[in-house]
Amino acid sequence: MNAIEDTASGVNLMLNIIPHTAAVTTFGSLQPGQAVNLEIDVLARYLQRMEALRGKA
Repeated sequence: MNAIEDTASGVNLMLNIIPHTAAVTTFGSLQPGQAVNLEIDVLARYLQRMEALRGKA
């Protein structure tokens, strides 16, 4: 399940990672709660598109 939740100490972002991505990146070695860097520009474009589509439903 992909999800995002606000917590008292920050934000938890939960992602589904396909096996190939886990095998060829460091995602496969990450542990729950471990900090990672995400390129926000790609995520922001998806969020902007989802927000625009939500207004058309």
